[in-house]
Amino acid sequence: EKLAEELAETVTVSVGVVMVGLYNVNEKSGTWDGDYYLYEAWKPHEGFVPETEIMNEVARLHEANAGLVKQGDRCVRYRRIRSTLSSRFNLRLFPFDRQTLTVQLSDNWLTGDMRYEEKAFIRGVDDAVLGSLSQWDVGQDMSYRRETRLFKWEEGMWGDDRPYYDYATCGVRVRRHTTFHLTKFFLPLFIIVLVSITVFWV
Repeated sequence: EKLAEELAETVTVSVGVVMVGLYNVNEKSGTWDGDYYLYEAWKPHEGFVPETEIMNEVARLHEANAGLVKQGDRCVRYRRIRSTLSSRFNLRLFPFDRQTLTVQLSDNWLTGDMRYEEKAFIRGVDDAVLGSLSQWDVGQDMSYRRETRLFKWEEGMWGDDRPYYDYATCGVRVRRHTTFHLTKFFLPLFIIVLVSITVFWV
């Protein structure tokens, strides 16, 4: 009913993402649209509930199918979310590049009160996503990484206690279809240059 300001012990939360839709990959703006299920699992503690934030979310497009169930001795909360997310694109190897589209999660609780598990609760890519992008080949596996970082801009607010927060990152690996760009861009340009050279040959 009421969140505690400080917990007696550290609560471990397990998070996971299942991607069911992937659209509108835009390298220019560094954004993409994802349709995914977000899972959170934790053992009940008085005064605690996860306050998960999607750190790289640009816009929330839709949220539905939210639920909370008990699974053994843990609470499991799930939500289906569709949102626009930002990711860092490295285009130096274009059109032979590989990218990772990430969903970055964090929480308002400090690391001393809450931390993420080293392994994801669930992670995966639905089969319908694999062929959803014409320019990209979507990988079947989803990566997961947990880390603890200092939020240095809050140092003055907490005195000597430096505020550390836990972060969890789920990523979908995509590889660009080289044949798409070779036939659409490079082959027409090569033909145009070849035609202009034939003038000198004649």
